[in-house]
Amino acid sequence: MRRYGVPAGMIEAATQRRSAGDWRGACRAANVDAGVDLAAVRRSHGAELAARVADDLAHLVPDLLRWHLPAAAEPVTATGTVTALRRYEDGSGLFVRTATAWDQPQRLRLRFGPLDAADLGHSLHLSPERWDDRHTTELLARCGGRTRLPFFTADGTPLPPDRLGGDDHEGRTERVVRLFQADRAAEAWTVAGFTVDAPAYLLRHPRPGLTMLAERARHLAAATGSDTVTAPLPSWYAMLLDRLDGPSPRVRVVPAHDGLPPGVPVLPYAAHQWPTVLDDLRGGALDPAQLHPLAGAALFPARAAPTMPAPARLPGPVEIRCGATWHEVAVRDGALRVPHPPQELTRELALHALARRVEPGCAVAVQGWRTCGGWLPTALIQLRKEVLGYVMHGEGGTVEALLDAGLDPALLDPMGRTLLHLLPWLFPADARMRVLDRLLAAGLDADARDRHGRTPLHYAVQRGAPAALIRALLAAGADPAPPGPPLPTLAAAARREEVAALLAAAAPHPSGDGRGDHGPAAEGRATDGPPEGPRPEPPR
Repeated sequence: MRRYGVPAGMIEAATQRRSAGDWRGACRAANVDAGVDLAAVRRSHGAELAARVADDLAHLVPDLLRWHLPAAAEPVTATGTVTALRRYEDGSGLFVRTATAWDQPQRLRLRFGPLDAADLGHSLHLSPERWDDRHTTELLARCGGRTRLPFFTADGTPLPPDRLGGDDHEGRTERVVRLFQADRAAEAWTVAGFTVDAPAYLLRHPRPGLTMLAERARHLAAATGSDTVTAPLPSWYAMLLDRLDGPSPRVRVVPAHDGLPPGVPVLPYAAHQWPTVLDDLRGGALDPAQLHPLAGAALFPARAAPTMPAPARLPGPVEIRCGATWHEVAVRDGALRVPHPPQELTRELALHALARRVEPGCAVAVQGWRTCGGWLPTALIQLRKEVLGYVMHGEGGTVEALLDAGLDPALLDPMGRTLLHLLPWLFPADARMRVLDRLLAAGLDADARDRHGRTPLHYAVQRGAPAALIRALLAAGADPAPPGPPLPTLAAAARREEVAALLAAAAPHPSGDGRGDHGPAAEGRATDGPPEGPRPEPPR
């Protein structure tokens, strides 16, 4: 999500709305469905709690939340995951839920409601530096730093190996991390100041943020009145931390299935693991200049220029084997370009068909790219995945920029879906409709079938697209009654009548001469129907 789902344009738009005091507008800009009704919270939980919820929402940074969500051991690793942001004394809280399937629009849903213990293992309610503008500077401490990020100078320059591991706090973090890398886990715990009462092999695999773990455990113990804290491990075990009032807390590892002592508070993964931004920066997956601005300001306080994610761009050329040589192919000028004239590609494919064999090369690669069938070299599979990453995360503005840069508008995903099929993923609405116009102008078929026989209209109805998109697809020639289940049955129950009316307006007249009078595609945008958003969620 960090790479594809939080571009600079989103950050800028969300920051502008947040600075104006419009938290709902900031959520819209960050592709977050803000489904919190403060009046309902006031009626059900009282004015005091409603005021606290309103205050937390006023400080929510939805784009920063999205930026932090891809962490491997932190909040989001599966679809439909609940991530708590704030938990209140009565057990209610603010939380976000991810899409319930990987191939749905990747829109976060912000909600208020009851939270149970199962919702807190991967929560951020003890890690407000990931979403609350009052705490963003605390990210440095969570990464084991005080005046600089470990392994870097305060302006973001990587430190050479001979300057790592000093006697300061950051140096101790560097030593701990390197000891884990050298498979010396027990020694790492000792250097971090812990008394170890567990077999070494159980401490080898988990890599908690040791130089901030004691502080986080003491904070939770003080807040809950407990003298012991537990932290889940990515296994059937859990850590027990006690003796927190002394200089050397004790760590034990116990089987989680045996049950933990009753009433022991749980330290969520995000509160006891290093934020993944530390490893991403060290490994080169993130450029220090391209962090979210709030993360950059926290981690590199001496940096002269603000940080910002780099703009999206088309992947560069890739090389594929073609016969006895290697050829460079690239997506540019609206197509997959190969160093062969069209006649040569056609002749090569014809020879393959006659010989009933497939010889990997440029001709077969072009055919696989255009038809989503047959052989496609790994390099082109990765190139297509790179482009679709932006689409699946809904960045309408980014898709427009990629089309400007020469993206092939006839790109197919592995399921044979065109960009017309994927329009419900894109936001905001105006960018989505501009992309629609460009795809239709490029000659894409509004009634194209994917590998399962579904059309763009199927996806628009099933994914809860607004009325404007449905009207525009119908105006562009989409069949209002394609083979398969009736389209209204694919819509959420609350929208079936509306969808049926839209389809009926586009159905052919009884005379059988043309569709209903619904006008050109652009006229279908006058009314955008109900607010955009996902289909109703199942009960929690």
